[in-house]
Amino acid sequence: MTSSTPADMINLRLILVSGKTKEFLFSPNDSAADIAKHVYDNWPMDWEEEQVSSPNILRLIYQGRFLHGNVTLGALKLPLGKTTVMHLVARETLPEPNSQGNQRSVSVLSFEKAFHTLNNFKCSAPSHYLFLHMASVLGTASSANNWLL
Repeated sequence: MTSSTPADMINLRLILVSGKTKEFLFSPNDSAADIAKHVYDNWPMDWEEEQVSSPNILRLIYQGRFLHGNVTLGALKLPLGKTTVMHLVARETLPEPNSQGNQRSVSVLSFEKAFHTLNNFKCSAPSHYLFLHMASVLGTASSANNWLL
């Protein structure tokens, strides 16, 4: 992607769990579902190992929260003409909200233990990406985000 983003567009830098990134241009009117479909239809060649079977399982994570399919980039008040970073993960369903509308939580102790385990684990992908992926699988990405700061 060029360093110049059109003033009426949003440049999204998407990060996979593996740490691979790619940039795409979107309109503020594009929804998370539109973005997932576009990325699926234009899957980067260097992401071949991470290819998914359907755009319906691609989920965006922004500021530690899963975006529902109907949320537009404009509703998130993302700056036009700038680059915004989001994580892209494969997940069948979104976390279920509890009675207060918040995502289910996992104890802080279990996250702390998992975080330290991953930090001590020698792997090819940066441990914070693995940690975020683990949190997405458990449905607690917003809680995990606090440990990554």
